[in-house]
Amino acid sequence: MKSDEFKIILEDINEKFDVLVEGHKSLKERLDRDREENRKEHEDIRSELLLIRKDLNDHRNSTELHVAKKKKKASSHSCLLSGSLLPKKGIHIC
Repeated sequence: MKSDEFKIILEDINEKFDVLVEGHKSLKERLDRDREENRKEHEDIRSELLLIRKDLNDHRNSTELHVAKKKKKASSHSCLLSGSLLPKKGIHIC
């Protein structure tokens, strides 16, 4: 009789172990699927950030060029600000 009880207990443990293995396998598949989705998302976000970075650098370079041109114009007009304009004739002598 103890042998029969022992067999029943072993079968119950075996069934629970099978459920545990099946759950583990299902969880692993889900993690693998999520990992792949996250990898794709990461690549998309990285690509978008690289585009934004390029646009920002292009904008910054363009802005710096405009600032450099403005500084050059401002330096050519600095004589006006320093008072080197002849008062009577309006002649610029820089």
